[in-house]
Amino acid sequence: MFVHLYVRRGVAIIPTTGLTKSGLYVDMEPVEVVSTSDRSTLQLAIERTVSRGNPRAPEPERSSTSTSVVLNVAKSRSWSEFERSASTWAIDEEDGRLRIIAYRPSEEGGWEEDPQRMEVLPQTSGVPEAALRLATLIG
Repeated sequence: MFVHLYVRRGVAIIPTTGLTKSGLYVDMEPVEVVSTSDRSTLQLAIERTVSRGNPRAPEPERSSTSTSVVLNVAKSRSWSEFERSASTWAIDEEDGRLRIIAYRPSEEGGWEEDPQRMEVLPQTSGVPEAALRLATLIG
């Protein structure tokens, strides 16, 4: 299980995270868009997105004309423009435990995991606890 979201200008953009045959995660519809100031609504949006799982997705096009559901929602012209004013977070599962991952800008562009800001939740934590913790961190 892997779900990520973007935070930009007080808004959380939470795409469904699809999984391609080659193992690549891609953003796809539906996309939840929620104010980060409304913690309970944000938590529920994260939980809904997690409940959709990682549906099978087609391999992404390598075309310069291909569009991104995230950029469309954010009304950004490019990833580089979007990245300058956004942060990204994820919830994933490793060895039966949920993790909350904060990302930082990468020197190569895009984002990379920030090990200093990663949280491994207790074994007894489920999706509601992970969603609440993430909503609290970004809200």
